[in-house]
Amino acid sequence: MVGLGTKRATTDASIFARLRMIDPVLLVATLGLCGFGVLAVAVAGAEDRQFYVSNQVVGLIVGGLTAAALT
Repeated sequence: MVGLGTKRATTDASIFARLRMIDPVLLVATLGLCGFGVLAVAVAGAEDRQFYVSNQVVGLIVGGLTAAALT
């Protein structure tokens, strides 16, 4: 069976090797979209903006930690 990943990805599982495999363009784009989402929630006309912004940030943190744990 032929896989799509590199051989290094399956044999070297150190944290530094995993960090070297991160695509920087994709990381910056994802963080930019997350920041834009938080900004959009912050400037939206709502009475309790701080609640909604903190809820959005908590969701981003939980989602990021879950994604990091699953990879």
